[in-house]
Amino acid sequence: MNPSVSRRALAALVTATLLGAASVGLAAPASAAPAPSSSIDYIALGDSYAAGQGVLPYSDPACKRSKLGYPALLDKVPLVQLRANVSCSGALTSAVSAQLAAVGPAALAGAEVVTISVGGNDLGAGAVFGACVANPDPPACAALVGGTPDRIAGVAAGLAGALAAVKAQAPKARIVVTGYPQLIHQPAFGSHPQAALIAQVNAGSTALNTAIKAVVAQAGSQVRYADVTGFFAGHGVGSRLPFIIGPGSPTSPNPDAFHPNALGQLAYAAAVTKAALSR
Repeated sequence: MNPSVSRRALAALVTATLLGAASVGLAAPASAAPAPSSSIDYIALGDSYAAGQGVLPYSDPACKRSKLGYPALLDKVPLVQLRANVSCSGALTSAVSAQLAAVGPAALAGAEVVTISVGGNDLGAGAVFGACVANPDPPACAALVGGTPDRIAGVAAGLAGALAAVKAQAPKARIVVTGYPQLIHQPAFGSHPQAALIAQVNAGSTALNTAIKAVVAQAGSQVRYADVTGFFAGHGVGSRLPFIIGPGSPTSPNPDAFHPNALGQLAYAAAVTKAALSR
C-alpha cells in the first residue's frame, strides 16, 4: 500500500470517527449528556504522549505541547471545546495535582471530558530510552529494561492517587485514561543481535498497560481505559508506516524518540474517542 494513501485513509477514518462522536455527544456520561447544540467541555492532562512531543509546531515549547497532539485534534471536532490542555513532557503521576491546580476549580467543575496519559515516566521510560538509544548493548540498557517490572507497583499507586484527585475535582466528567503502544515492530528485528532486548521493551509496554487497566477497573464507572495497541499494531519503529518516532543513531540520537508521530497522535485521538463513547 502506498504510504501517502495510508496516511490519507487513516486521517479520513479518524475524522469520520471524531465527527460521529460529536454528533452523539463525545464522552459525556449518559446521565449528563449535553444537548446537541451545547459544547462539550474538555480538559487534557498528562505527559509527553498527551502533549505531543516531537510533533511540530509547538504551542508551548517548554512542555513540548504540540498543536497537533491528540487534545488539539479533539478540539477540532464540532461541539468539543478544549478548555485547558496542561499536559507536559516529563510529567509523572505526581504532577497531576499541579496540573489540576493549573486548570482551576471552575473549569474542572464544569468539565464533561478529561483525558489523561501518564505513567510512562514513573516507569523510567525516559532513562530507558536515553540509555538504549545511546548504547543498545548491555549492561546499562539491559539493566534498566530488566528493572521495569519492579517499578510497576509504584506506577499503579501513583495513577490511583491521580485518578482519585481528578474524580474529586471533576465530578461530572467522563475520564479517559490512555495506555501506551508497542513501540517497536518486532518482526522487523527478528534476527537483530538485540532482539531479546527489543522483546523486553515491548513486554514492558504490555506490563504498564496491564497495570493501568487494573487501576481504571477499580476507579468506577466514571473512568474509561483507551486501549491504543490495536491502532498502533504493525506501526512501531521499523515498520513500513511507523506511528512512532525512530531513535536516530548512537552518534545522533533523536531526543523525541519513541513518541507518537503525527499519525500516532491521530491514532490516539481515535482511541480516546472510542473509549469515550463506550458505555
